[in-house]
Amino acid sequence: QRSGSVTNQDGKTARRDSVRTTDKAAGTSTYNRTTTGPEGKTATATSDSKKNADGTISTEGSRTGFNGKTSTFANTTTKTEDGRATTGTVTGPDGKTAATSSAVSQADGQTTKTQTATGPNGQTTERVVTSKANGDGTATRVIQVTNPDGTTSTRTETVKVEVTKP
Repeated sequence: QRSGSVTNQDGKTARRDSVRTTDKAAGTSTYNRTTTGPEGKTATATSDSKKNADGTISTEGSRTGFNGKTSTFANTTTKTEDGRATTGTVTGPDGKTAATSSAVSQADGQTTKTQTATGPNGQTTERVVTSKANGDGTATRVIQVTNPDGTTSTRTETVKVEVTKP
């Protein structure tokens, strides 16, 4: 069980609570997360994962956004030398499917996650999140998004995670 909050550069705070249940012998896990935004609206995500014979992890799940609309996803994750790589699909509430990929790497105390999504129209969006722990129990995240038209936006967040024991 984990709980944490994020405060962005505008001083707005969101909260995330999650629970992961793992059956190591069966090679399965379930995950449930609730995120409460600064205005009190909630978003939820649930997933089921299974370790495959080849060592990859297959995950299927759904996410209901702050707007109440639900998307589903399926992906496969492979370990890499310095992290992991994931490929899959997301099907939106309108039935349209996007191809997704992400790569997570760790080096010099910093974690970098690069995510891409290519929609049914062939347009791609990329999101890069770089996180580094601070000495005060927080981490600084820099999030850069590159839109299909090439424009970019960058924001910085300070994240504090409080781990609660069941």
